[in-house]
Amino acid sequence: MSLLDPDVFRYVLESLQAGVYMVDRSRRILCWNDGAERISGYLRQDVLGRICEESLLMHCDEQGTDLCDSACPLSQTLLDGKKREMSVYLRHKSGHLLPVHMWCVAIRDAHGNVIGASQSFDEHKPADGPEVRYQELAAHGCLDAVIGLPNVAFTRTRLREQMGRFSEHHIPFSVLIISLAADKAFRAAHGQAAAERMLQSAAQTLSNVLRPADFLGCWERNELLAILVGNRTKGSLAQPVAKFLGLSQIHWWGDSVPLSMVLAVAEPEPGETLESLLVRTQAQLNNLETNKHLATPPCSQPGD
Repeated sequence: MSLLDPDVFRYVLESLQAGVYMVDRSRRILCWNDGAERISGYLRQDVLGRICEESLLMHCDEQGTDLCDSACPLSQTLLDGKKREMSVYLRHKSGHLLPVHMWCVAIRDAHGNVIGASQSFDEHKPADGPEVRYQELAAHGCLDAVIGLPNVAFTRTRLREQMGRFSEHHIPFSVLIISLAADKAFRAAHGQAAAERMLQSAAQTLSNVLRPADFLGCWERNELLAILVGNRTKGSLAQPVAKFLGLSQIHWWGDSVPLSMVLAVAEPEPGETLESLLVRTQAQLNNLETNKHLATPPCSQPGD
C-alpha cells in the first residue's frame, strides 16, 4: 500500500487526537474522528448522519451566546467558503460546557464549488487550570469528593482571605451563590444523586468559564459559591453565568434535564463584615427561590 493511498489518509484523519468532523451542504455529519470522540464524549454512532444544527454540541461564544443558529461559523463557511477560527465552548456529552479552539474550512470539488465543510477543534485549557490547582487541595483533604470542588471549609477560608484584602487594600470582589432551584421538589422527583449530578455539571461548566483569578467552591447543601475578583457590575457577572448554565444539562435515566439553578450576587460595602455580606447574598437568594418561575428560564438571576 502506498502512503498516498486514500485509505492511508483516512486512517490518519480518523486517528488524530485533535477533533475533526465533516459535514455536507445540508450540515449532515459524515465523518467524526477519534479526537472528536475523546474531546466531546460523543461516539461516531451518536453523531453520524445527524444534522449539526440540532444543537448536538451547542456551541456558544465567550459571552454565552448560542452559535448554533444564524451565527454558526460552520454555516457561514458553507455559504462564503472562507476559513474561520475562534475560541468557543461546546457542550460535552455529559452535559457541561468545555472550552475549545476551532477552525472551519470549506471542502470544494474539482471546479471550486463548496460541497461541504470541516471543523477541527481542540481543548483550550490553561496549563494552570482548575484540575491542576485542585490536585494539591485533594492531597490535603480540602476537596469535596462528590462535587470535585474545594470543600465548604476551604471556601470559607478563601472568603475570609478575600474579605481581608478588601478591608485592608480595597481590592473589589463579588460573591456569587449558585443554588439548585426547587431543591426539595427536585430531590423528591429525582433523588439526591440527581441533585449531586446537576451540581457536578454546574461545577464543571463554571470551572471552565470563570477567570483564573476567580474562585469556585462548595457551599451549603446543593449550593456553590464563587468569588469573582475585580470591579464588575452585577449584570456583567450574573447574566453570562446564567447563560452558560442554561446551555448545560445532565442526562438522567435517558432524559436530558437542563440545569435548574438560581443565582444571587452581592458586593461588599465599606466597613461591612463577611457575615453581613453573606446574610445579604443569602437573603437575595431566598427571595429569588421564593418568587422564581421555574418554567422559563431554567437559570434565574437578579433582575429576571
